Amino acid sequence: MAFSDARFVAADGELTVDVVIIGAGAAGITLADSLSGRGMKVIVVESGGFTESNAHQLLYRGASIGIPYPPLERSRLRYFGGTTNHWAGWCRPPRAEDFAARAWVPNSGWPITLDDLDNYLARAAGRCDLAGDSFQLDDWLTPQDHLPPFDQQVFDTRLIRFSLPTRFAQKYKQRLAGHEAVTVMLNANMIGLEMSDGGDHVGRVHLKTLEQKPFSVRAAKVVLATGGIENARLLLSSSARSRLGVGNEHDQVGRYFMDHFKYALGILTIEPDVPLDFYQSHHRKGSRLKGVLGLTPDVLRRFEILPAHTEFIPLPDQAEQRRYRVDVRIDPAPNVDSRIRLDAPVDRFGMPRVLVNLQHTEVAQRTFRLVNELLHDALNGMDIGRFDSATGFSGKASLESATVTATGFHHMGATRMSDDPANGVVDRDCRVHTVDNLYIAGCSVFPGYEGYPTLTLVALALRLADHLADQFDAGLS
Repeated sequence: MAFSDARFVAADGELTVDVVIIGAGAAGITLADSLSGRGMKVIVVESGGFTESNAHQLLYRGASIGIPYPPLERSRLRYFGGTTNHWAGWCRPPRAEDFAARAWVPNSGWPITLDDLDNYLARAAGRCDLAGDSFQLDDWLTPQDHLPPFDQQVFDTRLIRFSLPTRFAQKYKQRLAGHEAVTVMLNANMIGLEMSDGGDHVGRVHLKTLEQKPFSVRAAKVVLATGGIENARLLLSSSARSRLGVGNEHDQVGRYFMDHFKYALGILTIEPDVPLDFYQSHHRKGSRLKGVLGLTPDVLRRFEILPAHTEFIPLPDQAEQRRYRVDVRIDPAPNVDSRIRLDAPVDRFGMPRVLVNLQHTEVAQRTFRLVNELLHDALNGMDIGRFDSATGFSGKASLESATVTATGFHHMGATRMSDDPANGVVDRDCRVHTVDNLYIAGCSVFPGYEGYPTLTLVALALRLADHLADQFDAGLS
C-alpha cells in the first residue's frame, strides 16, 4: 500500500525501513520518487493529509524580530505537496559564478560547483514541467524583440521561466502510489530524533499523530525535508543527548538564515513605443517567461555588491504614457546573526516554537543604493522617459525605509552546506557533518542564492537520491 495513515498505526509501534524521509514537499517527493526501484524500502512521513488543515498549519506558528516578516504559518503549507501547493512557478537556475566565493561577502560560496549540478538541473526542469531546459536568452529572443539599449557593461537581461506551476502532489501522487517499495504515511508529525550514545547516529525517528498517538521509525538513512525553517527547528529541538541539539556542535544550526525580498525603487514613466514587452510575462514556444534586468559580474566585482535584478511592473495607463513600478530583488548575503532560534512557547506536542531574526547587511544596503543610482542614470540617460526614485539617491536610500513589495518565502541557509564543519551543518553530499546517517534536503542547505530556488532544490534532491543509492549499492547502509 503506497499511501497510509498514521492514525491507524499501532500505538508505540515501530516501523523499519532503509530510508525515512521527513516531509512530502518538492524535495521529499522528488527524493522518494527517485529512490523507487533502486532496491531500498522507503517511507515518507508527512505531517498533514491531502488537504490543508488549520490544526496542522498552527504547528508552524512562531515569532520574528529584526526585519519585519509575515506570519510564519502563512509562508509554508503543511500537507502533502508542501509549499508547491501555492508555488507561483518562478524558475531560474544558478550560474557558475553564483557558486563562487565573493571576497567582499564574508562566508559566501558553495563547496560544490555548477558542474556538480548541471545534469541534475536538466532533469529538474522536466520534473517542473518546463518545456526544455534552456535558460539562454538567445534561445528565446526573436527578430521582433527590441530590448532597450541598456549598457551591456553594466546590465544584462536574464530569463525567468515559469512552471505550470507544477503541483507536486497532483503530478506525483499516482506515481508514488505505484511504487511497491515506497510508502507515504500521512498525519505523522516528527517530534524528535533519538540519537546514539555518542550522538553520531540516528537510531529512531519519533512521531505522533495530532491525537498524541506515538510511534517510531528505525531507518538506515534519515532525511529531513521539512523546509528551511522546520529543518533547523527539528535539529535544535532534538536535544535529549545535547542541549545544543543535533548536528550543532559548532553552533551553526539555524544561522545564516536568508530570504529574498523585493523592494520598490520608484516609478518609470515612458512613451508607448518604448520596448519593455519582453520584461512582462508572456508565452513563447509553449512556455511562459519574462525578462529581468540584472547586473554584470564585472559590476558586482567593481563595486563590491550583491547580485540583484530589476523588474518592471505595469501600472494603469495614464494619458499617452505608460507607467511602471520598478522593483529590485537583492540576493541576500550570508549573515551569521540572521538566524532561527527556539522560542519559549511550545506547540501541542510540547516542541518549542521558533524565533526568526533576519538582519540587513551593509553590503545589501550598498547594493540597494547603487542599483537605485545605476538605474536612475541608465533610464534617464537613454532619454526613454523619466524615472522617479521612491527613496532618494547618494546615500539616502536605505532598506529600512524602502517598501517591501514581495517576500519570496525562500527559506534558505539555516542548515547550510560547507566543507568545514565549523562553518556549516551539512557536507557537499547534504549529510550532517557530525551524524553518519542523517541528511537534509531542500534549500536550507543553500549557502546563498541569486535565482529562484525550487528548480535547484529539486536538482539537489535528485543528486542526493543518487548518493543514497550508491551508498546502498556499496553496502554502506
